[in-house]
Amino acid sequence: MIDWQKVYAGLHTAGFTDGQIAEIGGLSRNVVNRVRNDAYQHETHEPGYEGGQALLEALTGAVKEGILDHDPLVTQHEPELAAPRE
Repeated sequence: MIDWQKVYAGLHTAGFTDGQIAEIGGLSRNVVNRVRNDAYQHETHEPGYEGGQALLEALTGAVKEGILDHDPLVTQHEPELAAPRE
């Protein structure tokens, strides 16, 4: 399961606004903001498949372009997950 809070926080760190993240993922800005700030009132959050793919591509692009110095979905204890998500 993907930790969307880390995805949204990573994109925010890369300079994306909540509105831009929402547009990429086909979500509302409010949902992005609440998930990113751990204030989402539901048990789980999953964007639609196409929106999720677009968000992961944006995150991967930010890492590849050097905007982010690491992939926020990969911890230091999971180096095998650092392979490209292509």
